[in-house]
Amino acid sequence: MCVSDLPMMRFAFFCLTAAVTKHTDDNTRGSQPNAMLCLEEGGEMTEDQSVNFRCSLMLYHDRYILPVALGPSKWRFVAWDNAGVASITEEPEADFWLALQKRQLTTIGLLKVCMVELSGGVVRTCPLVDLDDPATHQLPASAAELSPLSLEEALSQAQSNPWVPQPNPIRKVRCEPKKWYVFFGWRYIHWYSGNPAVRRIHAFSCPLRSIPTGQTRRASEPTYLPPDHFEDTATRALTAGQKWQHIPAQECGRTCCACSQEQVAGLDELLCCRDCQ
Repeated sequence: MCVSDLPMMRFAFFCLTAAVTKHTDDNTRGSQPNAMLCLEEGGEMTEDQSVNFRCSLMLYHDRYILPVALGPSKWRFVAWDNAGVASITEEPEADFWLALQKRQLTTIGLLKVCMVELSGGVVRTCPLVDLDDPATHQLPASAAELSPLSLEEALSQAQSNPWVPQPNPIRKVRCEPKKWYVFFGWRYIHWYSGNPAVRRIHAFSCPLRSIPTGQTRRASEPTYLPPDHFEDTATRALTAGQKWQHIPAQECGRTCCACSQEQVAGLDELLCCRDCQ
C-alpha cells in the first residue's frame, strides 16, 4: 500500500522513535484512520480494545457517558445534564485504569457515528469510516457539515447495536518493514511495543484541520537536515567503511583486527566485515 492508497484526507507525517505512551489520538478531528510505517524489522503496535472511544455509549457511576480520549495524565468523557446539555469531564488517568479493572465502565453499545467536537453544549459527529468501503472514506470537510448527537439519539443507537466485550482485548500486530499498518488511533488505546530503535513514520488524517498536532510557526529561514538525519542511530557515528556490522572473533570463528575490536549495539541483524568474508 502506497501513500496515495491510504483512506485519508489532509494528512500529515511525523517521524518518531521510542514513543511508548498508552493513549488515544485526540486531535485528528474525524473518523479516518492513522497509519504507521516501520523502516526496519522489529516494529510492533499494541491495541487495547476494551473501550471504543468517541463511538460508544457507556455507563459510569450510574450515568451515561461518551468516552472521548485517554492521555498520559488524564482521561476525558462527555456527560449530559438533566436539560440535555453536554459537557466534558476530565479525571486522572489512574481513575480510568482503576474503573476498568473494577468493571465500573460498562459499554451499552456502539454508535453509528464518531464524535468530533463539542460546541455550545452539543456533541457534533461525523460518519464512521469502513476501510473496506471506499464510499465512507470521504468525510465532512467543514464543521458546518457535522451532525448533532443528543443523549436520546446516542442511547437509541447504542441499544440497537450492543457490544460484547472480548475475552482478550489486547491485540498485538507485528509490522512488516516498509509496509503501512493502518489503525484507528482515536478509537482504541494503543502504544508502540516493538524495538525502540526502529525508525517509524506516522501518518495522521485530519479532515477538518490541515495540521493534526503541534503548533504551526513561520520559519524565518529554511532548516536543512544533515544527510544522516534519518539513518539508524546505531550506525550514524560510523564512517562509511565502518558501517559493515562487525562480529567479535569468537562469534564469527575467524580472526581479524576489525572483528576483535568493533561491535555496534542495537541492531538485530549482524554481518561480518569485509575482512572476514
